[in-house]
Amino acid sequence: MIPRLPLKLLKRFCKPEYHIDVEGDLIEMYEERVTMLGRRRANFLLWRDVILLFRPGMIRPFFEQHTHSNMSVVRHNILISFRSFRRRKTAFFINLGSLSTGLTCALLIYTWIASELSMDKFHENDERIFRVRANYPSPTGINTIDYTPSPLAEAMVAEVPGIERAVSMAPMGSGIVTYGTKDVPAEGFFASIDFFRVFSYKLLHGDNTGLVVSKSLATKLFGNEIEAIGKVVDWTHPMRLQGPFAISGVFDDVPASSTWHFDIIFPYDKLAEGDRYSTQWNSSYAFTSLLLRADTDIEALNKKIAGFVISKDPGTKGELFVSRYSDKYLYDEGRIAYVKLFSLVAIFTLAIACINFVNLSTAQASRKIKEIGVKKALGVKRSTLIGQFLTESVIMSCLSLMIAAGVSLLFLPYFNELTGKQLTLDLDLKPVAFVLVIGILAGSYPAFFLSAFRPAEVLKGKLINNSGSEVLARKGLVILQFAISIVFITAFMIVNRQIAFVQTRNLGYSKDNIISFFWRGEFDAMKFESFVQEIKNIPGVLSASNMGGSILNRNYSLHNGFTWEGQVGNEKLISFPSPTISHGLIETLGIELKEGRTFSKDFQGEDTKMIVNEAAVKMMGFTDPVGKTVHYGTDRKEIVGVVKDFQFGSLHTELRPVFFMYAPFRRDILIRLEPTFDQRTLERVQAVYHKYVPKYPFDFTFVDEDYNRLYESEIRVSSLSAWFAAVATLISCIGLFGLAVFSCERKMKEIGVRKVLGASSMNIVRLLASDIIAPVFISILIAVPISYFIAANWLDGFAFRIELSWWFFVLSAGAALLVTWITVALQTYRAARANPVNSLKVE
Repeated sequence: MIPRLPLKLLKRFCKPEYHIDVEGDLIEMYEERVTMLGRRRANFLLWRDVILLFRPGMIRPFFEQHTHSNMSVVRHNILISFRSFRRRKTAFFINLGSLSTGLTCALLIYTWIASELSMDKFHENDERIFRVRANYPSPTGINTIDYTPSPLAEAMVAEVPGIERAVSMAPMGSGIVTYGTKDVPAEGFFASIDFFRVFSYKLLHGDNTGLVVSKSLATKLFGNEIEAIGKVVDWTHPMRLQGPFAISGVFDDVPASSTWHFDIIFPYDKLAEGDRYSTQWNSSYAFTSLLLRADTDIEALNKKIAGFVISKDPGTKGELFVSRYSDKYLYDEGRIAYVKLFSLVAIFTLAIACINFVNLSTAQASRKIKEIGVKKALGVKRSTLIGQFLTESVIMSCLSLMIAAGVSLLFLPYFNELTGKQLTLDLDLKPVAFVLVIGILAGSYPAFFLSAFRPAEVLKGKLINNSGSEVLARKGLVILQFAISIVFITAFMIVNRQIAFVQTRNLGYSKDNIISFFWRGEFDAMKFESFVQEIKNIPGVLSASNMGGSILNRNYSLHNGFTWEGQVGNEKLISFPSPTISHGLIETLGIELKEGRTFSKDFQGEDTKMIVNEAAVKMMGFTDPVGKTVHYGTDRKEIVGVVKDFQFGSLHTELRPVFFMYAPFRRDILIRLEPTFDQRTLERVQAVYHKYVPKYPFDFTFVDEDYNRLYESEIRVSSLSAWFAAVATLISCIGLFGLAVFSCERKMKEIGVRKVLGASSMNIVRLLASDIIAPVFISILIAVPISYFIAANWLDGFAFRIELSWWFFVLSAGAALLVTWITVALQTYRAARANPVNSLKVE
């Protein structure tokens, strides 16, 4: 018997046009050799001849052949897919709608997350740039601050191995740049000489030995950036550096992905000219950033520098450490939590859409099963069928991506408004590759499930798409998607309720009809007093006063060192809110006086007086606080009044003791307007402001709007969760509608028989809906404890919060059930109302 293996090898490499003749000759020669030379010798010579035939003239072009074959298969699969879409329009549009909706959410969230993750990542040496921070122990825990002594940068480069360069930076705030008749507002910034060597802000022209301005500022002042070099401009700032300065360089505009934004950079040495304390080791003015060597061990460096400032100033207790510079935006400000949250939202929303695809594909298997059986009986391989179904899935995903991209562009302006960013949709390879993966994953189960049918059982009518395992899997997917939807709905309700709570809670002061702004003019006591008095005389103004800082920012006015008679704890080391205020401030804010009096310009020596709140009285243990003395360092402060407790800062923090101290000339102005004030009142205030501060714009805000901005992240989460809850529920309902459609089609004859036997339409509706609605009840049982756990953890971030009532979960579950019933009932009632004759006559 002739060996098969060499002939198979010949068939694999020989050109088709030569194969039959060559194979016939080899077989004929083999039979002759067996007779003459024996079978072993004949086998050897056959192998030799086949190997010698492996030469250029005989070898088929493998690459072209396979390419042609593969392209033919791809074209065939694409053609079959579009025919399937046209033949099954309902399933096609349901899948397209749910997938494109899910991808729209994913694209928008991806765009936002990419923007968040890119913040401060544009620096070329990002992996090696670290910032120096300090931990200060206190009775309430460790306080971590980012400000460090100004001499630290230079000293660390000189004394600590592993540090290549160091930069001291400090924001200056808004000022006015003047050139000729042009006055341009600009954000000032102090930075030491290595700033452009450490960070990747691009220096376009000149150097940074003197004043450096941005490209846009130079264009506003001189027409183009080239003309700026060497020009002398005047800088006006209300509190710090002022005077003429020569421009030595121009840098490119700060990118949007930078957390620092500035228009003009001064040499850091100039800071000392405006503040003589800034160069001392016992002061903290600078943000110190380090460029480390590539081989630096961060853990060892932190141990080495922990006591660095203490060695320079034994009076301090701050221990230094370093952390990645680009981590500040995400980790220090808590944004990473929202990045993770919305990543999960995108994943779950897409999962719901993919669940719909899987469910509908398996539900309509009865339509494809005979086609598959015939193909397998004709010899079509299972791998070919899998390729066909996966092609259909990938095409569906690509079509959904195109629709999602269009819808995302349409909704992007509104999404930017929700997120407070200026995002642009960038469809790079990552989303496209992700969509292909989604298409393959979503189509994998239907592909392997449908291709597993045995042709003999299929053609005998033994369908397996209603098997227990398949039905259980389908119901399990419905349970999963509705559990996710219920979690979204519950989250929206709780977040929305908490936001409403913080916006309506009695704070102990009135924030309505109050505007605030910062006095940016040169400070003159008499001029300032005249300004405040003129403001009070404006019609529509009820009162006006000033303070240092803001009642909404408790961290701005933190001080320690308070002692009093009978003190038994270590409160001296605790930092308490202790804002400096002028007379009339308590009345302007509407804080209620409990006993004693408030500050007044009619009394002498008010700077030796103090007003405290009820929490401070309770902490100090005073039964009759008015007249008692509190020591602040070496100063004696007499308590002249007690106000009722009020919320200093946001509701994320608990009520704390507050010490009001008198300082009549602070720059933060607050004006209470009449409830019926109109635009003319604001215009009059602006006119008085420009009379005293002509160069600076009148930038005011309403205190109630500033208060709402304290919960900006929560408000955005509330708005976004509302949208995502609606989208998740919509996609789930689309899937349920599809399942109802196919369930009705599959039971068409059963429905006809039952109607003929006298079943009512409502009986049939209950029969058809029960199989689909039952999994929703199970999803409620799963979603409620998950929702409670997530909500309780989120609410722990508030010192004052709502209670988690049972009705939150009942209402969200009821909403899911109602939407489910409406979705399913619409289709099942239509099927139940159909004429039974039409269903019974169909073969």
